[in-house]
Amino acid sequence: MHRTGILCLAIMIVGLLAGSADAQPRKVVISGGSGAMDGAVCVAIAKGYLAENDIDAELRIYRNGSAALEGFLAGEADFVSTNRVGVVLTDFDPSRFAFIATLSTSDSQTKVLCRKSAGIAQPADLRGKRIGTVRGTTAHYYLHKFLIHNGVSPRDVKVVYLKKKQLPEALVAGEIDAMCQHGTPFDQAKSALGDDAIIFGNPKLDRKLVPLMARRDMIANEPKVIEGLFRGIRKAELWIADHQEEASRIIADMRHLSYESTLAFLRNEADFNLSLEQSVLLNLENVEMWAIESELVERKTPRNMLDIVDYHPLEKVFPESVTIIR
Repeated sequence: MHRTGILCLAIMIVGLLAGSADAQPRKVVISGGSGAMDGAVCVAIAKGYLAENDIDAELRIYRNGSAALEGFLAGEADFVSTNRVGVVLTDFDPSRFAFIATLSTSDSQTKVLCRKSAGIAQPADLRGKRIGTVRGTTAHYYLHKFLIHNGVSPRDVKVVYLKKKQLPEALVAGEIDAMCQHGTPFDQAKSALGDDAIIFGNPKLDRKLVPLMARRDMIANEPKVIEGLFRGIRKAELWIADHQEEASRIIADMRHLSYESTLAFLRNEADFNLSLEQSVLLNLENVEMWAIESELVERKTPRNMLDIVDYHPLEKVFPESVTIIR
C-alpha cells in the first residue's frame, strides 16, 4: 500500500474512534404514574443500568398511569409505563404508538376494604352497600369482577366514584361502606379504620399489569435505544430480586412513597418480569369488553389487540420473554 493510502486509512480510523468517543447518550423521557409497579425503571435509572446502554433517562411522574399516558400521547415523553385500563379506554392511533412490553404484574395488589360497622362480614354483605372507587381504573375493573365472582350483581350495589385521595376520608366518615383501591389511599384508610377494617381480596381473580409503550417512529428508527432500554430494565429486575430492601428505598425515594409500603409491595405483591405473554392479549380483551359494556368507551366493536401490541422489539432482544402466538 502506498504511504498516501496508509495515511488516509489512519486518518479514517482516528476519525471513527474520535466520533465514537464523542457520541452522546440518547436523552429520553420516560413517563409514569405515582405507584411502584414500574419500579424496575426507577432502579435502572438510579443504578446506572440505562446509562450503561447509552441512555440518559429522565423519569417524569404524573398523578397516575392514565395521566402519564395522556402526556405521552401528547408528545411529552418518549416512553410511558401506564395501566392496561388506560390503554383500553384511550383511542390512540396504533399506527403511531405501540405496547412493546409488560413491565410487571400483580395478582393481589388491589383489594376491597370495608367497615365492619356497616354490617359487612363477608363479600355477600356488600349487596345494597355504597362502594367507593375511581372511575375507569384498574380498581373499578377489579370491583366489577370481584362482585360478580362473589355472586353480587353490580346493579345491587351503589358505586360511588371519587378521587383516590377522597376515598379514605369518605370511608372513615361513613359516606361509603367500602372502597376498592390499592397503594397509599388503601393503607391510609386501613390504618384509620383500625379494628373496624375488614379486607377482601382474591389473587386468582385478576392480573394487574403495567404496559410499556413507545412511539412507532422510535421503534422503526432507533432500535438500539429500545434494546438499551430493555437491557437496562432486565438488569434492574435481576438486581431487585436480590436487593429488595435497597430497591424499595430507591423506588420510594423516587416516587415519594412510604418505604415500608413499598417494601411490602415488593415482597408480597409485585412480579417484575419484562415480557409479552399470550395471556396479555386475553387480559386486554377482557378489559375491552368490560369497558364497552360499561359504556366507558364510545366504540361498540372490540379492537384487535394485536394492532396495539408490537412484540418484535422485545423478541429481538429477549426472544424467550415473548410467548404471543402468531
